[in-house]
Amino acid sequence: SDTRKWQPVHHKYLTFPAACMLPASFLLSSLSLDSSNYGKQVLLIGLGGGNLDMTLSVIKPEVNITVVELDALIVTVATKWFGVTETNHHHIVNQDGVEFLKNAEIKGLKYDVVIVDACMSGAVVCPVKTFRTANVMKTMKNVLKETGTIIINLARNETEERKFITECT
Repeated sequence: SDTRKWQPVHHKYLTFPAACMLPASFLLSSLSLDSSNYGKQVLLIGLGGGNLDMTLSVIKPEVNITVVELDALIVTVATKWFGVTETNHHHIVNQDGVEFLKNAEIKGLKYDVVIVDACMSGAVVCPVKTFRTANVMKTMKNVLKETGTIIINLARNETEERKFITECT
């Protein structure tokens, strides 16, 4: 079978990070499983293969999802090979995530959920260093609605994690 012709089934198979992060927005009541989430705003920084955002888009199509991805190649691969598509409620922005956050703060935009899944290799692979500052954390807080949730994929080594948490508290 030619795997290039397979269509992804986004809502059935979650990657481990997505399986941890996506439920948090429901468990913390920023999104509802029972009722409509019409008008809810989700900001996801880091596209990857699109597993998290496409799953949310399938199970809750009324949620407005904005995905910010720095690397245009990642956007191309995700759309060409992983079935990531844009809709009226699902948008991909090819931009630096920190800059997007700063602009959102200036514009007064507010989100119900902010998810940072921007990763790379290094001592702390998630989030990338630019998101591990007190100023960026403050900006994330400022673009969050009062009942909103910030979810951060944190893959780390213990020393770097302590430093990150200490700097942000």
